[in-house]
Amino acid sequence: MIPPADALFEALVVWIEPWAVQVCRALNTLIEGADRAQAAHYLRGVTAWVHPEHESFERALGFLADGWSIEEMLETLEADEDVPFHMSARDISFAAQEAARLQGLCPDLATDIRALVDAVSTDRPETPTQPHPDQMSLFR
Repeated sequence: MIPPADALFEALVVWIEPWAVQVCRALNTLIEGADRAQAAHYLRGVTAWVHPEHESFERALGFLADGWSIEEMLETLEADEDVPFHMSARDISFAAQEAARLQGLCPDLATDIRALVDAVSTDRPETPTQPHPDQMSLFR
């Protein structure tokens, strides 16, 4: 018998957990030179694994990984859910810092993340400039 997909996924998560940092470092190295969709896919994995509290940002990365534009993503989510896509101030700060970190690794994704931050930051106070406490430090 084949186990349910959820049970299989849970087993894989438990099995790989001791190597999570190494897996995330490997995913981070794959971002360099990757195209926008691949880089978004890798960053989505890192974000989901290391920073699950940034679920809105991770969700947006999923759309970028699937080739959607920021405008398409925002319009579709608003139409499907009858509410605008929302990112908290913490998510916005985290995303902005990731865009800066990615500038040299994948400029296309960095540009898209900055566009996402601009789109969801409308009518919000300025994003804090101090380092976000959850900023990724997998290269250190």
